[in-house]
Amino acid sequence: MVCLSGQIRTNHQQSAWGRLWLLLGFLFPFLCAITAAAEPSRAQAQDDPAAYVRQIYVEYPKHRDTIRHSPRLEYLLERDKKGEDPIGRLDFDPITNSQDASISEIVTKTLEQSEKEARVQATFKNYDETNVLIFSLERGAQGWMIGDISALKPEPWTLSRILEQQ
Repeated sequence: MVCLSGQIRTNHQQSAWGRLWLLLGFLFPFLCAITAAAEPSRAQAQDDPAAYVRQIYVEYPKHRDTIRHSPRLEYLLERDKKGEDPIGRLDFDPITNSQDASISEIVTKTLEQSEKEARVQATFKNYDETNVLIFSLERGAQGWMIGDISALKPEPWTLSRILEQQ
């Protein structure tokens, strides 16, 4: 048989290509389903606080500016940016608990949840170091938003306490 490139292929080569396309045709929907299950949808993140926190990490840092903060935390972050110190009180990224990040092995779980509040634990590796953060979330008109973040590991801190220091 002559293919479009002008090469002659044997029946054995044709059947190998046919099997490959058949295998890819079978695997493609399966791989799409696995990927969809691993990454929370925006609709799921609106309802499930752990899915919201996971979505932050999946899309981070590309969508850093779309993270929603409670009015109180937004005020503290803006005040810190406008302070006398050009760096501000935050000399690290509280989402990654670092200045430089390579995030992997993200696991999120809801610790507590009510109608308007939730606490979610995020455990992840940043390079080779295990980090454990607790996100205090508040439900707003557009879904969950970050009210505060506390680190348990490797070193403890609370974002609002850092930002409130004079």
